Amino acid sequence: MKKKLILFTVDTVVKNDNLKDLRDVFGDAIDIEAYSLDREIPPGEIEGDLVLTVTTFDMERILPYLKGNAEIFHGNRTILYESYERLKLLPEGTRALVVTTNIMACMELTALLIRSGINHVKFLPLYEGMGSMPEADIVVIPQELKGIPDTGNLPKLNLGRRRITDETYRAIAFSLGVRTAEIEERIEKKTANLLKLRTFDIPLARICSLEDMLNDTFDEIDDGVVIANRNGRIIYVNRSFLKITGLRKKYTGNAELEDIIPERLKKELSNAEEKENIIFEIPEIGKTCLISRKNIVSGNAETRYVAIFKDITNIEKLETKIRSTIHRQTYKAKYTFSDILGESPAIMDTIKKAKRIAKFEKTTIIYGESGTGKEMIAQAMHNISARRKMPFVGINCAALSPELIESELFGYEEGTFTGAKKGGKRGLFELAHNGTLFLDEIGTIPPEVQMKLLRVLQEYEVRRIGGEDIIPVNVWVIAATNSDLKRLVEEGKFRADLYYRLNIFPVKVPPLRERGEDSGLIFKNMVRDYNKSEMKNKKISEGLMKAVKKYSWPGNIRQLKNAAEYLWYMSDEVLEASDLSYILDTSPDAPSDQDSENCNRDRNYHRTDAKNDRLSESGSSNEQKLLSIIKELQREGISGRRKLKSKLEERDIKVSEYKLRKLLKLTEEEKTHA
Repeated sequence: MKKKLILFTVDTVVKNDNLKDLRDVFGDAIDIEAYSLDREIPPGEIEGDLVLTVTTFDMERILPYLKGNAEIFHGNRTILYESYERLKLLPEGTRALVVTTNIMACMELTALLIRSGINHVKFLPLYEGMGSMPEADIVVIPQELKGIPDTGNLPKLNLGRRRITDETYRAIAFSLGVRTAEIEERIEKKTANLLKLRTFDIPLARICSLEDMLNDTFDEIDDGVVIANRNGRIIYVNRSFLKITGLRKKYTGNAELEDIIPERLKKELSNAEEKENIIFEIPEIGKTCLISRKNIVSGNAETRYVAIFKDITNIEKLETKIRSTIHRQTYKAKYTFSDILGESPAIMDTIKKAKRIAKFEKTTIIYGESGTGKEMIAQAMHNISARRKMPFVGINCAALSPELIESELFGYEEGTFTGAKKGGKRGLFELAHNGTLFLDEIGTIPPEVQMKLLRVLQEYEVRRIGGEDIIPVNVWVIAATNSDLKRLVEEGKFRADLYYRLNIFPVKVPPLRERGEDSGLIFKNMVRDYNKSEMKNKKISEGLMKAVKKYSWPGNIRQLKNAAEYLWYMSDEVLEASDLSYILDTSPDAPSDQDSENCNRDRNYHRTDAKNDRLSESGSSNEQKLLSIIKELQREGISGRRKLKSKLEERDIKVSEYKLRKLLKLTEEEKTHA
């Protein structure tokens, strides 16, 4: 029966790469199974003759998965000889960042490079979550990994993926009794271009030098590192540990370390239990740390304990920096008060009031009809406040179901409900920390969520759904609504206490019909923007400008923008008032301006009636001809905008994407009405 080799790695990528190499070398001489610790593994069911690991982790992590007492062997990996030659060419004294995803991988790679004989380069560690980046001249990475820290514009030296050494292959062959000439030939072929590592060739002077280099490397790490023997006696600490624990001035050498460490910390270090990210307070020095502890078994079976200390203060600073960076990319207010066009007293009074409130960052509610630009006002307020460099997070409460709105605002813990994201999810209040949260259509929030929202506004702290921890937040809340909240309070649909909490600093955005000739100014600016983006110089007729200023625009700026877009793309050189018939009902039976003012503000006013949209009843002759050609092409089996556009261009007919979409929509409507 064939012998079986079990491979364990820390991640799937390393597992797949090394599994392929092992099968290339041993073929069908042995059975090989591979597992990665980042995937679920059934406990106590894995059985084999030899267990191989090639990445650094605590050996005891894999014991629960094994059945029986298989021998565990830690193999070595090396780099391409070509990469080694490139490292040798680096100038004397080069500062090289060794970049990996975690501290253990960083230590392993650094040790490999030192063992290879590269001693003229100073290797500095950099891993995810480390904190500040040391000054360096070049970046060394084992391969293009996801999740590695950003190193800016520093030149990169990619070592490629590390591969199993020839000696490791031979040790496996020896242990499993499959040493043959054929396998030896495969080993030679597989490792021909790899750097050969021979630790016994390194003289004692070099080993001492390497120890100094490793000490220097550990001292560059921001996290505290403590190594203790199996009896709990500390045999090594790095500089950051002394700094984090406040022992730097008291410490003069290992002999005195036991005497100066606070009793609670000494007891923690002597504990053999493995831990990960445990919060530990040291009241004697007023410090709170995050401690991870691992057990390491060396080649002579001696157990050592490695503890990693993280300063909570540094973690908080790093979290703020990460939040700030992410939010600058994803949650950013783009509008300022200079983007709000208008010269009417109504809008100027609104802007003046909004600017004044923004100085104090008090809870604000913006009232205005649909399409008046409430979010633009909110973004502009954020951009002149002291929070302008922090996130602006906006949400339309009406767009979410009552079930979803609560989890979006407050977040949830893992396993709270079916389909919950692994690790839980931060709510919008957490995402907006130190910034601004804009709650549009706040009148649609269900009563049970209104109560929780009120508590957050009063206490400035949230608790995720399914969670127990209270999370403090510093958020400026700006709400908006097109509803009469006071009437909703009277009808029992909106909490009175929440209404009074929001209504301290109200801002009213006037509709276009109350802004005099602002509609003409805004329309002219919109046409100018389209001219600029499309590199045209289309004009506005006097008749159209008069019509724009005269019309009440019940859909406000949103309706005006839709009209400007339609008129620009559907016109030739001059935008004419006659084209408004496609987007506004101007028939004798159309509602008057006064009627428009009184109709439902939430209605989508820029929809056209089917009779006005159908070119067969009121379109121009050119569009009629173009529509006939499109129908003819469709009868020939040609469909889809791209194919139709291509066929039209073959006939020297130029048509914009916008117009083509409109015409295709009309053909569908005609089929419906037929």
